Amino acid sequence: MNRHSEIQEYKMMWCSIFISAIFTFCIGLVISVFVVDKLDVNYILQHFYRPITDFTAETQEKMQYILCTVSYPVIFFISFSIVKKFVSFSNSNVYTKGYLSVILTGILLVISLEGTGGGYILSIYRALDHNDYTALVINIIFLSMCVLFSTIYINVVGKHYVKQKYNIVFIIVIVVVLLLTSFLFVIDRYDRNPYMMHHFNAYFYPVYRVYSGQTLTVDFHNMYGFYPYLLLPIALIFGGGKLTEYGFSLTMMLLVFIVFGCLAYVIWKSIRFKFLAVVSTLAVIFVACLMELSNKGSYYLQYCPHRMLFPCVIILFIYKCIQNDCSNKSWLLGGYWIAAISIFFNLDTGVIVAIVWLLFRCYWNLLDKISIKQFLLKSLKQFSLIILCSVAIFMLISFITYYRTGSWIRLSEFFLTQTVFYKYGFYMIKMSLWHPWLILVAIYMVSLSKSIKNIYWLSKKQMGKEQKIISQLYFVLPVMGMGIFSYYQGRSHNEVFSWIVWPAVIIIALFTQDKLLYYKEKGKLSGSNNAKLYIGLIGLLFLSFDTIGILVFPKVLSPLKSSKIEETYIDVSAEFIQKFWPEQKVDLILSDNVQVAVQLGMPLDTPFTEYIDWYTKEDYNEIIDYLKQTRNLVAFDNVTLSALRLYKSEEMKEIESDYLHLEEIEDAGGTEIFYMYRPNIER
Repeated sequence: MNRHSEIQEYKMMWCSIFISAIFTFCIGLVISVFVVDKLDVNYILQHFYRPITDFTAETQEKMQYILCTVSYPVIFFISFSIVKKFVSFSNSNVYTKGYLSVILTGILLVISLEGTGGGYILSIYRALDHNDYTALVINIIFLSMCVLFSTIYINVVGKHYVKQKYNIVFIIVIVVVLLLTSFLFVIDRYDRNPYMMHHFNAYFYPVYRVYSGQTLTVDFHNMYGFYPYLLLPIALIFGGGKLTEYGFSLTMMLLVFIVFGCLAYVIWKSIRFKFLAVVSTLAVIFVACLMELSNKGSYYLQYCPHRMLFPCVIILFIYKCIQNDCSNKSWLLGGYWIAAISIFFNLDTGVIVAIVWLLFRCYWNLLDKISIKQFLLKSLKQFSLIILCSVAIFMLISFITYYRTGSWIRLSEFFLTQTVFYKYGFYMIKMSLWHPWLILVAIYMVSLSKSIKNIYWLSKKQMGKEQKIISQLYFVLPVMGMGIFSYYQGRSHNEVFSWIVWPAVIIIALFTQDKLLYYKEKGKLSGSNNAKLYIGLIGLLFLSFDTIGILVFPKVLSPLKSSKIEETYIDVSAEFIQKFWPEQKVDLILSDNVQVAVQLGMPLDTPFTEYIDWYTKEDYNEIIDYLKQTRNLVAFDNVTLSALRLYKSEEMKEIESDYLHLEEIEDAGGTEIFYMYRPNIER
């Protein structure tokens, strides 16, 4: 393609982007006028035992997100077809210099800092501000080396042996960073602070209950899928046949290494300027992991690595398929199985992964000359393969469930998270209009547009292999990005936002590479292209700035292991229960059951879910019904006993009158915090 054709295509793309953005905005506006947020108050009051203030209606916002996400690529396809056919541009047009896109980027950046957006930028600063002089010096040295290497790379590109030596250094840096990041997740015992326990319990107790012989959806429910069936065998290997917090942390270490290893590989292979690959990898690790570890001083395993695992793995599989033109059947079939397994590992993420894989296969077909009939047939075949693999996994889990319990999977339990959170709005937070999510969506719009214009029906030309790889990454990454954006749309918290921006960081790296390649070919850049190049480089360097300092001098991460040695209330409660167990069977109904059980090595086999997941009245009723018929000792703490007394005070009074109050333990202030009851066996 000659220079004039490039300019014309560039203008047509940006014109189509603006047209599509305006139409998409209008769709969102229409939805805001005609769709009204409304909570199903009667159902919530009838089935949930939570204050109505814990529920937020997001019908309007959810519909805007779904319809605008789906409609934008369709509108762009139509508008680009019309613009290409009917509109012509002169070289003097404003699009030629590209300043309009730069100006719009600046405007978006400014308005994104309003409201909660400013809080997000401050959260990045807080993660950087660790007040460690040595780490600051290391960061400055590292940035200086990046600038030096970038200069050498751009100007000494012809000397292959120089590139090889630098590549070895870069690979070592990436591997060391991956190892250091992974080892951050290794811990003897998880911190006992309330924030950590609240989130860790919800993630760890399903694994421990399966270890104790219970079965998901039959004996208890959880919010994050069938992942215990995959994680438990690995944790048992690391724990020497036992499920311990240390063995589980080693499992998390492995998953974190896989997550960022997959992304690092794809970035390294797709970015030709290796200094840029290193900086991009560090930036991804910072925003998706280190930033929130630094700010909270605590793990949130539900996102990193849980919700990142299969999206990152499927990106690797997609890249390998692109790299070998889908000729390697192992990677191709593996992608279908990964998509199917991910659905059951975590339904929220799995559906996104399956959609990304299916759309990747569809887009692959559209890059070559193909009729509509052939395209539909191929797409139907690919969709059928995902369905078949998913059915096979479902049947396997169903047979496991039936073999263990004699009962089949309860589908209502399988969709519990989507029902509780997305349908009824439990703990949801509405999005702020002025926030960096505007920039995120703009990046995805541009990336998706750059890929759609390469569809054969629009371009009428075949692409080279390298162009094909980049074009498909420009397609897959925004599709993945807008998929996982659903987490932020539902619970619009800045912490959640940090975990879902990693596809955009890789896209920025690809944009920056485009400008560097153009500079390499032409020997100079126009003013607007220079601006775009520096925006990309500065953004990546800013996000990667503190990664080395945090990992090498992790003063800011010290709270992660602050309570490793100190005695906590978990130790006190374990010591209290050990007076009775194992000589007598004890049912734990504590707010932190799983930590006590792990410490004592006792099973968790009560036929109801853990306190962290007591959402519905049915959850409370199951416990009260169990208390009426159990013959075991029952251990409460003040949190769980107070919750049950508050729910049904009369029934609990009757139950407690039928129990023998054996012993309680008081804290330093004289408040009773643990209780042990024995049922009256003559009742």
